[in-house]
Amino acid sequence: MTAQHHRVIRVLEWYEKEGVDLVGEVALPTLTLSVLEGLFGVQKDDPFFYNKYEVLPAHAEVLQGFTTVTIELDNYAYLVACYASDS
Repeated sequence: MTAQHHRVIRVLEWYEKEGVDLVGEVALPTLTLSVLEGLFGVQKDDPFFYNKYEVLPAHAEVLQGFTTVTIELDNYAYLVACYASDS
């Protein structure tokens, strides 16, 4: 059986720090697997980074280069997420 690769889009999501409500999201179309591996390490159980990953200060510095949205870790909790893409 061969691995099947699906088209995906990486998204930066941010949530209330005190709560669970999604405040916003922005696509990160140029974020690559190699950048994700550099940020979060190689994930044996999730090699294509389909899961959500918490953004910490060191991650935010790098991710800021992939979006014009200002990452405000003091105000929001951020995750890098992955969703199926229609395109």
